[in-house]
Amino acid sequence: MESRLDQKAIGQRIRQRRTFLNMSREDLARKIGITQTFLTDIELGTKGFSLKSLERFCEALNVFRQHPVWQKSG
Repeated sequence: MESRLDQKAIGQRIRQRRTFLNMSREDLARKIGITQTFLTDIELGTKGFSLKSLERFCEALNVFRQHPVWQKSG
């Protein structure tokens, strides 16, 4: 079983959750302390992020780390 996270899938889930919450990229980036450009790269799956950032995403998006938004699909 592969333990590596699928950056592109997680980025898509972050974007889906952000838009579901009617939150702009600017708002989310500010809440978690990253640039809007870096958030865009994360949502596109071209950049990864730290566990600390994952915790900040969870808090800002109102999900738990074990929430299906982070789970591998398929």
